[in-house]
Amino acid sequence: MLELEGVTIDHYQIKCLLAQGGMSEIYLAQDLVEQCMVAIKIVHNSDREYYERFRHEVQMISSLQHAHILPVLAYGEYESWYYLVTPYISYGTLAERLATGKLSLQETGKILEQLVAALQFAHEHGIVHRDIKPSNVLLHAGEHVYLADFGLAKRIGENRSFTLTGLMMGTPDYMAPELLDEPATARSDIYALGVLLYQMLTGKLPFRGSTPQSVFLKHVSERPPRPSIYNPMLSVAVENVVLQALQKDPRKRFNTATDMLDAYRQALTTKQPELLTLATSATVTPFQIKRSRPLSRQKIQPRRLPIQVISAACLLLLLPLSLSLTYYETQTSAATVPQVNSASIVPTNTAQPETNTRESLKRAVKQHNIQRAQLYQPQYDTNRWQGNDDDNDDHSSDNNVSSPPWSWQNINDNGNNNGSGGKNQSQKGNKSTDGKAGQHGKGHGH
Repeated sequence: MLELEGVTIDHYQIKCLLAQGGMSEIYLAQDLVEQCMVAIKIVHNSDREYYERFRHEVQMISSLQHAHILPVLAYGEYESWYYLVTPYISYGTLAERLATGKLSLQETGKILEQLVAALQFAHEHGIVHRDIKPSNVLLHAGEHVYLADFGLAKRIGENRSFTLTGLMMGTPDYMAPELLDEPATARSDIYALGVLLYQMLTGKLPFRGSTPQSVFLKHVSERPPRPSIYNPMLSVAVENVVLQALQKDPRKRFNTATDMLDAYRQALTTKQPELLTLATSATVTPFQIKRSRPLSRQKIQPRRLPIQVISAACLLLLLPLSLSLTYYETQTSAATVPQVNSASIVPTNTAQPETNTRESLKRAVKQHNIQRAQLYQPQYDTNRWQGNDDDNDDHSSDNNVSSPPWSWQNINDNGNNNGSGGKNQSQKGNKSTDGKAGQHGKGHGH
């Protein structure tokens, strides 16, 4: 339909072809009134089935006025075509954004919030979309989301169907399992939204196959892989939200799209255990984890014990050692010092205490030996016998009762004095006639 280039429909001048589908084309046109660029979707009436379905889509969208549903600027018939005018979104679609990789949790949350608002509005007006996928999500300036292409939309409970012969209604990668033999409901849209959430968080679809039929059969019979397999940074709470939206049984899914969004927000605020939390800035790939740079010495702050604790620990360690050394010294001294009778040791008055125990004992033993030698060595008396030889003879004949030729020396002062008195009396006794006084003197001498 290249002949439409340059044609003006109403006040929209067609510039060039943007995209072409099975029975429709999308052109870039200029609004001559508003002086802005718009998109015009055109369907030829040669295929009545497509033509009637497109007219139905236009009527459906025109009744939905919402900030996140692509608005309808104009629609109508031009010769053998039916056209629909919408704003031109130059940034692109979500499919083009996902081609570069998965999204962050925050970016996913922003897109999900706007999609849920549009979908919840449509459900409240009794309309199910039936074809939610990334190519039908437009991104204006990279932030504002529009839900587009209500070509397969259907009113809940409506018997009229525009199912094409030999074709499945919807995209198999996002179709709910119950669509195999049941009509679409709001929960089948929630299933498709769950697949889209899975794809945004992991960058992958839960099921892939060589044909559309094989992919849809996996949706019916197989359990989807856990999203954390492809994105280990996902928390368990976020993962559970995705898996609940992908339940095979529609009754086990979220009741509404708003409930799904609330669960996702709650999952983002759920605190993860420290050992399982991964920094969002970390680069994690299967079986490979990149090491971060080691901390510098300035960033490492070792824990230091207080000085009181260290001092107490040192004292506790030194106390048994000190007691052991003291006991060893005592035993060594007792084993080397000879046993001496304490009664035989004469204490001496010293001005200062002895500093060496061994030296003091040696001196005491030496003094004791000197005293023993003085005690048992005989000392002859310097006072010889007084008198004449006759007196000696008398003493000899008197049974040797006179004083012995030797005496104890230096025992004590009283002994010396008494001994002297005895000698004097003995001398007097020698002059007497009976010799008894001599014996008396001898006794006092002892």
